[in-house]
Amino acid sequence: MKKIAALFFFVLPIQLLAQDQYILADLSALRSAGIAELVADEALNLGFARASLAQRAFLSRQSHAQGKCGSFEAFPELDNPSFAVASDMDLVDRIQRGIFRPLRLQHILSTRKPPVFNIMGLEPRDFIQDAVADVNPANIEATVRFLSGFAHRRAGRNGENEAILSFKALLEKTLEGAATVEEISHKSITQKSLRVRFEGAEKPQEIVVLGGHIDSTSYGAAPGADDNASGSSSLFEAIRILKALNLKHPRTIEVFFYGGEELGLLGSREIAAQYKKEKKDVVAALQLDMTLHPGSGKLKIATITDYTNASARQLLAELNTTYVGAGMMESKCGYGCSDHASWHRNGYAAAFPFEAKFSDSNDHIHTPNDVINEQSSFEHAAVFSKLALAFALEVANSEWRPATLAQLF
Repeated sequence: MKKIAALFFFVLPIQLLAQDQYILADLSALRSAGIAELVADEALNLGFARASLAQRAFLSRQSHAQGKCGSFEAFPELDNPSFAVASDMDLVDRIQRGIFRPLRLQHILSTRKPPVFNIMGLEPRDFIQDAVADVNPANIEATVRFLSGFAHRRAGRNGENEAILSFKALLEKTLEGAATVEEISHKSITQKSLRVRFEGAEKPQEIVVLGGHIDSTSYGAAPGADDNASGSSSLFEAIRILKALNLKHPRTIEVFFYGGEELGLLGSREIAAQYKKEKKDVVAALQLDMTLHPGSGKLKIATITDYTNASARQLLAELNTTYVGAGMMESKCGYGCSDHASWHRNGYAAAFPFEAKFSDSNDHIHTPNDVINEQSSFEHAAVFSKLALAFALEVANSEWRPATLAQLF
């Protein structure tokens, strides 16, 4: 989960330290921190600003003191010479057109209830039931212990790729060639992302995405057990079962472990933008970020309603009813709080199930205390492996697509 509290000088990559940074953040938090916005949207409560490292650190400390998972999205690409602007007014106009206008439309679409005929009338499928039944909480625990056993997984610090490359080796050993595993390099950070790809048998160009960030952050040691070794481990268990199923799915399934999420969604931002540039057909994207802390009660989870797609949320709810049976509530971040926002911003349908209501999330994230403790529940984390499996298998083996504009209006 992207929470500003731990952005210190020694954590940030060199390329992000050399200059001020364009950020999109909670508007009230910006104003409270004394950071002047270039563009503001009162209805969305979002502000776009250029902030120094000191201002970002202050915003971080202020948000953490308020008990908020306050955060921002970073836009390093706006400092590229190709984005040169003629004037401040030109910059503001381009931000309005390129960032806020799509957000306003997506906000409208995300709150519209999709037509019920968009869901195919879910009848339980034996292979999805079998997959869900195979989820083992003990496997998730083992992976969380593996990932949180590294001193840190922080982008921009020495050893930033040690855990990522070790995890890649574990993926390759588990998959035994059943899917490809590759590193993804980035322009804005030196930390890698990972992609696992199960090639579709009939329509490989149609892709369902699962993802979670693999980096961590904190003032000191950064074990990141809940944020986000838990989401990565829930995904790893889903990958293990996808391999064991040994089925040929019509559509492709891709699973991402994103780098640099804690620095402003940087890894997923580049990936989603590249997919849009290449006009890749991502049918839907599911994000897992924090699955271990049952803050609203065991087996009671939230579905995040902002920066997500109403059709994808409806599908997720129906899959939960059909295969999982967790208690599901609606909640809201108020900003682009995790990598689902990168896909949403690029026009793809995203869904984001979360460990609890946003206000009930784990207080220990982004601290050295984000470790396995008596509140951790691997049975709770298993719910998210089940949802990820059901989501991927349903979308990869059907004609489902999110509702169109014509259907919504």
